[in-house]
Amino acid sequence: MEKVKILLSPTKNVSFHLPKFNISSTEPVFLKESNYLVELLQNCNEDDFKRIFNASFSITEENSKRYKNWSKEPQKYPSCYLYKGEAFKFLDVQSFKQVELEYLQKHLFILSGLYGVLKPLDLIQAYRLEMQSKLPITFPTKNLYGFWSKKITDYMNSLNLKTIINLASEEYFKVIDYKRLSCEVIQPVFKEYKNQKYSIVSIFSKQARGEMVKFICKNKLQSVEELKLFNALSYSYDANLSDKFTWVFTR
Repeated sequence: MEKVKILLSPTKNVSFHLPKFNISSTEPVFLKESNYLVELLQNCNEDDFKRIFNASFSITEENSKRYKNWSKEPQKYPSCYLYKGEAFKFLDVQSFKQVELEYLQKHLFILSGLYGVLKPLDLIQAYRLEMQSKLPITFPTKNLYGFWSKKITDYMNSLNLKTIINLASEEYFKVIDYKRLSCEVIQPVFKEYKNQKYSIVSIFSKQARGEMVKFICKNKLQSVEELKLFNALSYSYDANLSDKFTWVFTR
């Protein structure tokens, strides 16, 4: 698939896995901006971190320490191996062969609150920072959407893409200024049939997003249209519920 990128959301939780074979790792495109955010986070106090993470005491403490102890040369992991969540569980990158991983690297972008945009083999540190996090008044913008939107949208447009397959959540995809995008966006939607109607179930959608990325890479799709052949997890393309840009898969 030439000039096509797939978007996926990151996860809050991480797992420290490494590839089973040698890979050529890469560097995040917005590393300078990421380091700037880290510097701001290192100056945050306890109340700031409570507001940013909006989580339990243990999670807040663990992640505030990560930023306070952030190092220029710590242990880093390829992003697609670090994230731990339903989508990445079903993506199952540990099962990928070298050629499949190369295909993944060429086509997948992971949107990130800290790093902006990540390729699967970009080396990153363990972190927690959601795109919707509420930032302290000491930050230049009130939220990360304000910080990242123009940067990420301009970057996407600079690639001269033909199509984006959006498998990211709404929380992350809305960081992109959709009206300014110079390419089309295909939005897969996954629905379950229950009580005589189709509806979206969040956890199943997350699983299906990861499974769809795996389907694309394992089959090395040559065109976006082939995405309609997706049949994993008992889903199938429903032409009656779909339109030109919203492709609905039901089961």
